[in-house]
Amino acid sequence: METTYKQRVEEIERRTNLRNLGGYRTADGRTVKHNLLFRSAELAEMTEEDIAYLQENGLRYICDFRSEGEQEVKPNPVVAGAEDIHFSVFGGVVNPQEMFAMIMKMDISEFKGDWLENVYIQFVSDPVAQDAFRRFFDLVLQAEGSPLLWHCAAGKDRTGFAGAILLLALEVPMETVMEDFLRSNNNRKEAIEHVLSSIQEKLGNDKLAKVREMMAVKQEYLTTALNEIKKNYGTMESYMEEVLGLTSEAREKLKSLYLE
Repeated sequence: METTYKQRVEEIERRTNLRNLGGYRTADGRTVKHNLLFRSAELAEMTEEDIAYLQENGLRYICDFRSEGEQEVKPNPVVAGAEDIHFSVFGGVVNPQEMFAMIMKMDISEFKGDWLENVYIQFVSDPVAQDAFRRFFDLVLQAEGSPLLWHCAAGKDRTGFAGAILLLALEVPMETVMEDFLRSNNNRKEAIEHVLSSIQEKLGNDKLAKVREMMAVKQEYLTTALNEIKKNYGTMESYMEEVLGLTSEAREKLKSLYLE
């Protein structure tokens, strides 16, 4: 029975990039509690069994980092007992279809290798993103230890950055934080190939390689954000306090709620 449940959880993660952060060890030897903190890609593709899994875990809050346009194209399904809350990191009404249309019109020379690194700089410095992530951490504290899920479209960038900062606030070692961040690459292999195969003829090989790169995560992306934090705020603690409202007291509360 236990093996069947484990296989079910692993299969859901592989398809939806859904995972809970339970089990990660902190620097002082404590452990993140299981089945309280979940991160995921968009929920629209989830099956009834996937949704039942979330309900079985008593999910209380769903935090959606997507723009209004993304939400309109693929609204979240109803998860009984869970409150749906939207904190758009980028704002506006941009949706994936518009993004791919723009990419198809662009000249290959317009693709910059550091495009996603610039996005991670925005996570740290852009006022809209700052507000979204601050409200997210307010929600994590207000949840008082109730199960919470946050997601975007692919569950790798907006979601990955939020997850990394949360784990760092809980004092999970950087090596573990980076491992969790990069897990999205393995989880999204099939989804990436499916998307690329559907647009291959329209884009051509050069653009296709750039899009493949954009659909993955790299260690450099998170490192870029952390360097931006250091450059602008000196320390992670200062960034957490000044931008996210995570004072030392708030961080201690997070630990009391989500560690054991």
